[in-house]
Amino acid sequence: MMKTAVLCVAALGLATMVGGQPSPSVPTNHIVYGPSTAISADSLQHDPTTNTVHARGKVQIKASPSTFTADEADIHIVKSTRTAVDLDIALRGNVRVLVTPSESR
Repeated sequence: MMKTAVLCVAALGLATMVGGQPSPSVPTNHIVYGPSTAISADSLQHDPTTNTVHARGKVQIKASPSTFTADEADIHIVKSTRTAVDLDIALRGNVRVLVTPSESR
């Protein structure tokens, strides 16, 4: 019985991530955009009218090869496809950016 409940929750989370935008009716604290951008926070809410995700609490945005952390962020999705994502991000409170150089090509 417990495995069934876990699978149902996992399936809902996967459906949220595959579309590239969180479903407002499914609570989530992790979103994946394109092949290399992941956003996590204590609270993520998608506003479909502005196509903006409001992230609150322990925000972490991993956009390979960099990581951005902040207390809050508003992430406007300019364009999102399976292969790329264009985001306009406003970070607030205890902002930190870690830039990791890519390996030589």
